[in-house]
Amino acid sequence: MIRRLTMFAAITMLLSMVALAQDAEQMNGKVTIVINSVNINRTPAPASPGKTRTVTVDFQWLCQPTGKARLVTLEAMLETINTDGKRSQASKKLIDWTENRPIDTRIDLPMTDGVFARDFTLTLRGQFKREGSEQLLGTAATRKGTFPPPPRK
Repeated sequence: MIRRLTMFAAITMLLSMVALAQDAEQMNGKVTIVINSVNINRTPAPASPGKTRTVTVDFQWLCQPTGKARLVTLEAMLETINTDGKRSQASKKLIDWTENRPIDTRIDLPMTDGVFARDFTLTLRGQFKREGSEQLLGTAATRKGTFPPPPRK
């Protein structure tokens, strides 16, 4: 009986310590990035045969801080696998990260004429600080998917 009570007390103390550690993390805060949607604009962009054109990709994301943390840098990286089997990449530094509000952003993707983006990986990677600290901590979000095929002519 005493063994059971001692073991119960030890387990209760351990669970309390874990809960206190989680509460401390929440108070110090962190920044979570959420990617809500990724869409490609299939409107034909002008290009000369064999040249490149710019295709726009729109995405919506959200910055969700907890506690006393704030975002200080954020960059979007878009990588696609195209219909010709090659890869395309584009990046953009993001400067508007209004907290807890969906933000619509556009990134321009260079694409060879006659080639279309098929599969994509969008990664938002940034750094944040907690109040009273100069230490930079990382945060990231990734979304993968497939764009719908271009309309047939």
